[in-house]
Amino acid sequence: MRSPEWYRLRAVVEQVLERPAREREALLDSACGSDLALRGEAESILAAHDAAGGFLEAVWPEDCVDDLRPGDRVGDVRLERCMSQGGTATVWRVRSLGSPAAAAGSTLAVKIARPDLPAADLRRRFAEEERILSGLCREGVVGLRGAGRYRGRPYLVLDWVEGEPLDDYCDAGCLGVEERLRLMRAVAEIVGDLHRARVVHRDLKPGNVLVRPDGRPILVDFGLARRLDERDGTVIGRPTEPLARLITPGYAPPEQIWGGPVTPAVDVFGLGAVIYRLLLGETPPGPWGYGSKGLEELTGNAVVGSRSSARPSRAAVDVSADVCARLGLSPRALARRLRGDLDRILTRALDPLPGRRHPTAAALAADLDRHLAGLPSAARRGALASLAAGALAALLMVLDLVAGDRPR
Repeated sequence: MRSPEWYRLRAVVEQVLERPAREREALLDSACGSDLALRGEAESILAAHDAAGGFLEAVWPEDCVDDLRPGDRVGDVRLERCMSQGGTATVWRVRSLGSPAAAAGSTLAVKIARPDLPAADLRRRFAEEERILSGLCREGVVGLRGAGRYRGRPYLVLDWVEGEPLDDYCDAGCLGVEERLRLMRAVAEIVGDLHRARVVHRDLKPGNVLVRPDGRPILVDFGLARRLDERDGTVIGRPTEPLARLITPGYAPPEQIWGGPVTPAVDVFGLGAVIYRLLLGETPPGPWGYGSKGLEELTGNAVVGSRSSARPSRAAVDVSADVCARLGLSPRALARRLRGDLDRILTRALDPLPGRRHPTAAALAADLDRHLAGLPSAARRGALASLAAGALAALLMVLDLVAGDRPR
């Protein structure tokens, strides 16, 4: 069992690596505060990440145990370059040696399990990811080309996606609010297709959405995805809870941290958090998100499950100059742009209680569609309906009181 300090360190580093390098110092100041030991360890790991050429998502002394090297053969592919090392697997860019699934010389990706984790759990996890991807042969989802074992370690052969992480793509192109919302509408539609196929992704974040040069988003990394039973909506298969802590703080809803039911509302929260990140430059604060806190701190968070009164438009006044420059708006203009429907859409998507969110990603996509078309969102109609119901109840109460005071 690793210590709470280890989880906090990992959360800090992963949060920093999710953001542009120019924001690193400010993020470390905010996340570490006066804890100089934590900051020193975080800076050491970040320096190792930079020295490695920027291709590792995180560098952990006890995690860097993979003995694979460029040139090694894994099944029908040859390893070329390690692209990322995560909590359960390493992803390599590879070259096909020729197979029924891919012509010789074509570029693919291989996701291979780390050798230091429980083999039985990883086999179940990879087998579940293989089953899910084999049933999702559709536009917007990374394609599966094959699977196998290498020295007892499961691996998946996937399409190589030539693209940038969602946030990098938006920031590099200085996309405005409308352009970012249209892109997120397309992402929500892809996730909506997953929900119709009874699949919940459970790990939506900018790094798991790659955007091709032509602007098409592709959803990747289904390592935490789960299938739902069509009859009762419960999870199919044996749970793999020992690795459930691999969620990304800031994008995971409260029920995912507490081990609650897996429903499409998990992905709705993740989509809301990604939209918030694209528009405000950071993950949702307070009861919505969890910043750099470790999981031990999160499970003791008294505000999880409560409704937050804060709105994105209020947070816009504190947005950094870099974020505003990329959006082409001043903080005041951004606050005005968010005020109203976008506030309501994001507040609903990020509600700590799953039953108060959009029921599916398709419903969130439809809300974004209506907003972009200048029509009232379902979130606004719901708020107006609640106000109308409240006003009607108050009127009936007054009428009842008046009737009760009349002489008989």
